[in-house]
This record gives sequence, structure tokens and C-alpha cells, in this order.
Amino acid sequence: MAYHIRKHLGVVNEDEVYLKEQGLFGYYKELLGIIRLNPARIPPRFHHLLRELKPCLSRDLTDDSKYHTLPDRLVYKVDEGKKEVIVFSARLHYVKTERRIGSEWMVPL
Repeated sequence: MAYHIRKHLGVVNEDEVYLKEQGLFGYYKELLGIIRLNPARIPPRFHHLLRELKPCLSRDLTDDSKYHTLPDRLVYKVDEGKKEVIVFSARLHYVKTERRIGSEWMVPL
């Protein structure tokens, strides 16, 4: 069974616009498709985040390191009980991600 994906409103309003401008939107959509079927699938690899972001996972949004010295990240949390993936960020800014985690502004995909 596929997971339902919800995105923080900031992902839709800010991050997706940025990804389109950077030419990364196609790969982002591909990653969402992978995560929808299996949030822990490898490859592509993911990382468990620490501290305030501990329940979240992070994946590179660039499949090629030529884009950035520090790649943009897709940061999300998996709720196994609800079969839901919540996307908090699709950019480099982990500080922004921390603010979004406490917010209830989510939109369905």
C-alpha cells in the first residue's frame, strides 16, 4: 500500500518554486514517487537527522554534486500508523525545517 504524502505549505509556496528555478523539480518529483511507495528505500540513500529534527529523514535533492557544494535536501517524517509521509522542506535550510515541524500548515499532495 502506498503512503499518502502531505507537504508543509512552505514547501509548496517557496521550495517547489526554487526547485523549478534550479532545474531540480523533476528529480524532486521522482523522489516523492519513490518515497510514496517505500519511504526507506535505498537507493537513493537517506540519513536520519539528529537533535530537534530527530524523527525526520533527509535525502539529497541533487543527483549530481555539480549543482551545489552543499546539496539541497528533502526532509520528511514518516508516520507508519497513518501510512503518511510529511514533507517539511525541499531546500538546504534546516533552520527553516525546524520552524515548519511545529506548524500544522500541511497540504495534501
